[in-house]
Amino acid sequence: MEQLKEDYRDLKRRETKSCRSTCNAEAFGKACTVRLDATVSELSQAQNLMHARLEAGNHDKQVLFSDAQSVEDRMQGERARKIMAQTSTAHYRALLQI
Repeated sequence: MEQLKEDYRDLKRRETKSCRSTCNAEAFGKACTVRLDATVSELSQAQNLMHARLEAGNHDKQVLFSDAQSVEDRMQGERARKIMAQTSTAHYRALLQI
């Protein structure tokens, strides 16, 4: 009978120890979950910020290329007018020499 009582106490101690370690593991898991959720939130915010910066950069790139294209178009127009003016000048000089 004494052996049974001792075995029972031993089982009870192991059960208590097991319950304690289970509770500690659950608390640790909850703490890890909270930290992980916070990290996910921070990374999500950082990702959203990077997407916003990328969109702003793409918009700026489009504006710059548009401006560059309009400058190039104006330069080509100026070159064409200069060539026409030089051609007209050469033509009138030739007429004056006749």
